[in-house]
Amino acid sequence: SKLLPELMLQQAISSWSTLNATYNTPSTSHSQALLVVFHTLTTCIPLLKEQAVLMSHTPYLTSQLVLPYVQHESVSLRKASIFLLVEMFLVLQQALLVHIQDLPIATRQLMMIYVEKRRAAV
Repeated sequence: SKLLPELMLQQAISSWSTLNATYNTPSTSHSQALLVVFHTLTTCIPLLKEQAVLMSHTPYLTSQLVLPYVQHESVSLRKASIFLLVEMFLVLQQALLVHIQDLPIATRQLMMIYVEKRRAAV
């Protein structure tokens, strides 16, 4: 049987796919639903027992969720995408970097600032 964090991860990815297919034009309800997906992912990623589970989803997460939203007009979505990156980096470390090499340098630097703040808080 799958562990709860793994099920949460899969459900969040499935929800994102449904949202992506359902909404043709961005709206407030679409943004709110996306924020729920981001927050679910940000919550479940640190709880994953195996790094390989996250690594198997990383290409999709970075290309579909992170890269399109790090420079979004919505501050909330930009912030949520950075926080998702932070949690992914804390689990995957350097293995994440190959997946986010297309991010602007300033965004990667911002991510690392938040990584250091999270490490200091633990």
